[in-house]
Amino acid sequence: MPSMQWTEEQLPAIHSFAKKLLVQAFAGTGKTTTLVGYATHNSSVKMLYLCYNKAVEIAAKNRFPRNVTCKTAHGLAYAVYGSQYKHKQAGNLRLTDIARTINTQDWELAKDIVSTLNAFMASKDLELLEDHFVRFQSNRTLTSVQQQYMSKALNLTRDVWEKMVDINDRSVPMTHDGYLKLYQMSQPDLSQRFGAILLDEGQDVNPVIANLVQIQTITQVTVGDRHQQLYRFRGAVDALNSPAMKDAEKHFLTQSFRFGPAVAYVANVILSFKGEKIPLQGLGQPTLVKRVLPDDLPHRTYLHRTVSGVIENALRLANQNHRMQWIGGIDSYSLRDLEDLFYFSRHMNHQVQQRKLLTDYADYDQYVVIAKATQDPEMLRSIKIIENYPDELNRPG
Repeated sequence: MPSMQWTEEQLPAIHSFAKKLLVQAFAGTGKTTTLVGYATHNSSVKMLYLCYNKAVEIAAKNRFPRNVTCKTAHGLAYAVYGSQYKHKQAGNLRLTDIARTINTQDWELAKDIVSTLNAFMASKDLELLEDHFVRFQSNRTLTSVQQQYMSKALNLTRDVWEKMVDINDRSVPMTHDGYLKLYQMSQPDLSQRFGAILLDEGQDVNPVIANLVQIQTITQVTVGDRHQQLYRFRGAVDALNSPAMKDAEKHFLTQSFRFGPAVAYVANVILSFKGEKIPLQGLGQPTLVKRVLPDDLPHRTYLHRTVSGVIENALRLANQNHRMQWIGGIDSYSLRDLEDLFYFSRHMNHQVQQRKLLTDYADYDQYVVIAKATQDPEMLRSIKIIENYPDELNRPG
C-alpha cells in the first residue's frame, strides 16, 4: 500500500484523527480504497470492517491489512446468537408457517404479522411498537375497527416473536434477521475487541445495523454514496445523513476513475435534479453516452431488482433463442424453486424437490389464492412466469 497514489481528496480522510469520520463519495471515487488506506495508516489499531454481504466480506479480506477483521453484521451476530438456532433456521418467514402457528386462514392477517415482524427486526427499537405495523403507517388517524385490528395483529406478532426466539419451539423458525435483531437488542460493546469500526455503503444499511455502529464508543468511520441507495425496499436508511452524523468530520470524494467526462456530465445533470450541489468529476477513460443502442450490439446487460425479474427476462430471451450468461452462475438464482412450482401447478408432485412446498400448500390453487389475497409480489411474479413461459422453464440457460 505504500506505493499507492492517493488523491488530494483521499489523503485528509486517511490521515484524520477524528473520533467520528464521514466520507461522502460518488461512484468510482475510491470509497473502499480510502478505507484500506485509513486502516494501513493506522496499522496499530485493530479494526472491524462491517460489510453488507458475504461476497463483499470475502473480497475485502484480500484487500485490507492484517489489523482489520472483515465481517458482515450477520456474521457477528451468528457467533453470539445465530449458532444457538441452527436446528430451526430459515431464510425468511413463510405465510403458511405464521398461519399455522396462529391457527388462521386469514392470509391478510398472516401477511400483516410477517411484515410487522420484519419491520421490527430491521428497526433500532428494542421492543415491538405500533410504528412497526406497516399497513397503517401512512394513516394519520385510525378508525376504531382499524385500531382493534392493529392491536390484534401486534399482539399476535409479539406471540410469534416469542416463539421465534424460543430455542425449544420449532413452530416458528429463526431467520437471519431475527438473530441479528437479538444481537442488536443486547447492545454489544465492541471496544474489548476493536479500536475502530469501518462501515462501508453507509447509505444502504438498515436501522438495526446503523444502531449497532452508533452505540459504539470506539472510532467510527462511515463511507458511502447517498445517490446509490438500493435497498430502501428492504428497510434500508441513509446513515450518511442521519442525526447521528451531525458531529462527524466530513470529507468528500468527487474524482471518479471509473468513467470519463461524458458520463460524468450526464450524471451531474441527473444528480442536479436531486439537489446535488457538488459536481462529479470523470477522470477515467473516455466514454460514450448514446440515446439508443444499435440493434446489432453483440452483448447487452440486463439488471433487475428481483431474482424473479431476472428469471422472467431470461425465459423471454430463451424463447427468442438468445444465448446468455448469468452473473454469479445460474444456480444462485433459485431457479429450482420456480421449477418446483411449475411441477406443482401441473400436479407432478413427484418431480418437486423442495418438499416443503407440498406441506405448505394443499395444492397450486391454494398457492394462487394466498398470492392474490396477500398481493405478495414474488408469488404473483412466479405465477405470471409459469403462465407465460410454460414451455421454456426447463431450458432458460
